Amino acid sequence: MFHAGTRFGWFASYANTDIGRIVTVVFLQGGRPTFGPKAAEIAGRMYRNLYDHNFFVAGTAGAISDSDLRKVSTSATPQ
Repeated sequence: MFHAGTRFGWFASYANTDIGRIVTVVFLQGGRPTFGPKAAEIAGRMYRNLYDHNFFVAGTAGAISDSDLRKVSTSATPQ
């Protein structure tokens, strides 16, 4: 059940890379500061972290450790 004034922001993207396809969806629910560009910002941080960990370099995707993956997935959360 949603309350009056509840806002949603979402962003979806698809990328066909050399190492495979990646789909990202960020869905936010909240008050006034929740909107699509904020969801896009969070997705952008996630993509940047993947890039910084060489995720998009062919042949290195399997070399990402579980701890690195956790850093990538949790560092994209809003502060």
